[in-house]
Amino acid sequence: MDWIQSWKDTLFLLLDDVPVSLREVVASIAIDGTSATTIIIDSRSEEPLSRAFLYNESCPDALPLVKSIAPAKHTVCSGSSTLCKLVSWWNSYPSSKESAVLLHQADWLLWLLHGKLGVSDYNNALKVGYDPQMDSYPPWLLSQPYSHLLPSVQDPGTKIGCMKEDIRTQFGYPKDCLVCTGTTDSIAAFLAARATQPGKAVCFACLFLLI
Repeated sequence: MDWIQSWKDTLFLLLDDVPVSLREVVASIAIDGTSATTIIIDSRSEEPLSRAFLYNESCPDALPLVKSIAPAKHTVCSGSSTLCKLVSWWNSYPSSKESAVLLHQADWLLWLLHGKLGVSDYNNALKVGYDPQMDSYPPWLLSQPYSHLLPSVQDPGTKIGCMKEDIRTQFGYPKDCLVCTGTTDSIAAFLAARATQPGKAVCFACLFLLI
């Protein structure tokens, strides 16, 4: 299955599904996606350089190398982490990689709307090694030969730009409709549930056992 095309088709279907009377009052758009769902894009052609790596897909071939550079028990030390997917692609892709850019699912869909390639949020970027306490990628990651693929990272909900004119006019959204950085599915569920008090929890798409 061509996941990348299906995501694009679904995004445009959703934009078209919003009632016309509501489209004209939409002020901003953000998208959530599953963390570690990874796409590598050529920044020159703006085309994918490989199929999409889904969030639950494991790359055990890359895990030993990732464990050798990352701190013990780091979130990237899992075969399904975004960093393992990046390393696996890096080691297997035969052509030039200098124009490649890593995007998460939400990043890529938002790029279709704002047109600024290579922007992510710190929730999605956790599994590629971003350190939210440092507010940067750590030195052990920046020293790697593939570090130029890493997207710039903003807070979730940060304004990136207005919706591209061709998309805006196609679907009838306002000229000043903003496109903002997104987040992961779990964080989006938490925000939507408005769980603002200690002791509140959110269950989404899976079963939690609370002890």
